[in-house]
Amino acid sequence: MKNRTMDLLKYQPFPALAESVRASAGVVIERWQSVVRRTLPTANELTTQQLRNDLPNILQMIADALEADEPKATKALMDEAVTHGEVRYDQNFNIGDVLIEYSLLRRLLCGGHGRGRHNRLPGVAALRAPPVRERAPGARRLR
Repeated sequence: MKNRTMDLLKYQPFPALAESVRASAGVVIERWQSVVRRTLPTANELTTQQLRNDLPNILQMIADALEADEPKATKALMDEAVTHGEVRYDQNFNIGDVLIEYSLLRRLLCGGHGRGRHNRLPGVAALRAPPVRERAPGARRLR
């Protein structure tokens, strides 16, 4: 299965978007913590704390992947995601909470944290686009 977004990140740099992620990392982390507390008041504090501790590094790795024009940084980010997932698994995480936490983080990174400055940067639309589903030749699109 192809991951269109990751394929896009492997070979096309988005330096302005990377700089925006770096510049807004502190605000994103602060707002993410606040929205997670409001959204998941009963979340396992240990697993949420693990993500909170890792978040500065994760955001840096996201920025590095966005900035790179070769796949090494994207691969490093994907490897870190696996490692992070293993740690959370060992902590008996609640998969529903984890998915919500990451969904909230993605929303903040994609411009949902106020001024929407990310939405104006090149590449955000491509990163937010839903995956393209392949169709058989000649198949019509259902609406």
